[in-house]
Amino acid sequence: MKKKSFIRSLMVSYLWTAILPLAVILGIFFVNTVKNSQNIVEEKAESSARLISAQIQSLMDNMSFLSVHLVNNIMFSAKGLNYPHNTLVKEEQYYSGIQSECCSYAIEDSLYRVIFFTDRGYYIKSEEYNVDYNCRYRLPGEELEGIGWLETARTNYGKSLILPVNGHKIPLDDRKTLTLARAIRDPGKVVGYLCIQVEAEYLDEIFKIGEQSGAEVLLFDSSQGETVYSTSGFPSELVRTEDQTADLSLLEKDYLVIREEELNGLTTVLISPRKEIYASALQEICILLVEGIGLLVLTVFFICYYTRKMTKPLKVLTAQMSSMTLENLNAGEENTVPPSYDEIRYLYEGYQDMQRHLDQMIQKEIASKTLRIQERLSSLQAQINPHFLYNTLNVIGIMGSEARQPRIYRACLRLSSLLRYSIADKNDSASTIGMEIENITGYLELMKLRFEHHVEYRIQCGQELENVEVPRLFLQPFVENVFEHAYNGEQRVVHILISCRQEGEWTAVSVMDDGRGMGEEELEHLKERIEEHKNTPVSEQIKKMKDGIGVENTIMRLSFFLGEDFRYSLENREEGGFRVLLMIKRKVTEEDEKDQSADCGG
Repeated sequence: MKKKSFIRSLMVSYLWTAILPLAVILGIFFVNTVKNSQNIVEEKAESSARLISAQIQSLMDNMSFLSVHLVNNIMFSAKGLNYPHNTLVKEEQYYSGIQSECCSYAIEDSLYRVIFFTDRGYYIKSEEYNVDYNCRYRLPGEELEGIGWLETARTNYGKSLILPVNGHKIPLDDRKTLTLARAIRDPGKVVGYLCIQVEAEYLDEIFKIGEQSGAEVLLFDSSQGETVYSTSGFPSELVRTEDQTADLSLLEKDYLVIREEELNGLTTVLISPRKEIYASALQEICILLVEGIGLLVLTVFFICYYTRKMTKPLKVLTAQMSSMTLENLNAGEENTVPPSYDEIRYLYEGYQDMQRHLDQMIQKEIASKTLRIQERLSSLQAQINPHFLYNTLNVIGIMGSEARQPRIYRACLRLSSLLRYSIADKNDSASTIGMEIENITGYLELMKLRFEHHVEYRIQCGQELENVEVPRLFLQPFVENVFEHAYNGEQRVVHILISCRQEGEWTAVSVMDDGRGMGEEELEHLKERIEEHKNTPVSEQIKKMKDGIGVENTIMRLSFFLGEDFRYSLENREEGGFRVLLMIKRKVTEEDEKDQSADCGG
């Protein structure tokens, strides 16, 4: 009876709240659609015009930003390139500086092309890294002749000029491009010209927004009164005219005309034939009418069908929830539920995820405590009479000093310090970046005694990061890895760089060398093993982390203890060598909160 009562109640509720109002709405919509179709199309056209205008504005803003950025970066070199008494070396130096900045946009997926030239004929472009030109090349005189916008650029005090796609000449460039040009000025004179270009095909992609609604698009410069670009179907007589405002008013009889002005002086015009608007509105009315009738016919059938499907998985889910215990937390996936509404399926899947996550959290907490107890026991076992080892190393060091062997003395002191740090009694296995840097410095000094001038190292770490809390001995395995893979039997110098920096709430620690790196197969195998360990049950991870402190085990330990607060990257450098990047999320301490409060108060 309850099930039938539920279906009956649902049917009555749906009829009153959906079917009957829907029938009324369809009737009203049928009467008013013809009258409102033009307003609907106008809204679509205005939306398309705003979107096109916004994208054009964004494009021009980016081009303007790149122009200002490049002018600031190449101003000095451009001034130097025009010095009358330059040596060839200085000329090459200034030219290379400008070339380096311009060619920074030479990547394949960059929208922007950069061209730089001067009145003296120097020429640089970003395509193919300027391989066809150098500081000795000069533009032919005829290339600079007939460029009408140069005089305007020389006299407008460095302001940007928007050059239409089909209207102005660029030296050694006959492509269809939208160009933002400007003169680079040294007080009192022009030292060069900078052009930022975008292919016309990119404008076509933007204008397709209007074409999707059956509209043609025109872009013109209001300040100059000239067309910048237009789609192929835009009326040609309007594209050629100089008084576009007057002609736009004449088009309003047969076209819906939308204007959108931008902050940079450009105006976007979108026109759509009125006859197509009416035809589209009538077609939409017919489609909606057919769909409404079909919906009315099928509604009752689908209500009965889906209501029965909905109640069955709800009963299964209710029974499973009532029988849940700690012993069957991980048994949720064994129960299958027939297909149902998305909401019910999501509810059931969410309940299964909750069971699985709860079971994993319990198992992880148990395993974490077990691992900490094991590490504590190992630490205590490693500290059995450590002073015997310290004293022995000190005696050997003193003997080396007395025998005038300072290398033996320094090696013993370094080894004693490393031993003391590695087996120190730390209940939480925590340390700081400063302590880790001090320990790794001792290790590198010890390795330098072994490899002498064949190893050079540099450590970059600001004082503000020295007190950042990190896991103990997390850095040494990655430095040891350098000496395992960097040398290939050659008598060469390997440079090691260890750097620490703050990136927002993350502390980034990198270990980088210029050795021979790690074999690609070996590196891929290492990454696969690490990911495989991450996906294994927690108990299996504990077994695999009991022994060793190598790269693989260290990353597993960091991932286990820090979870989402840890990221890493292992890669061979393109220029040679290997790079390890460790990202540890910094914990906000009370002192940090006080500092932030003080900064806000100041």
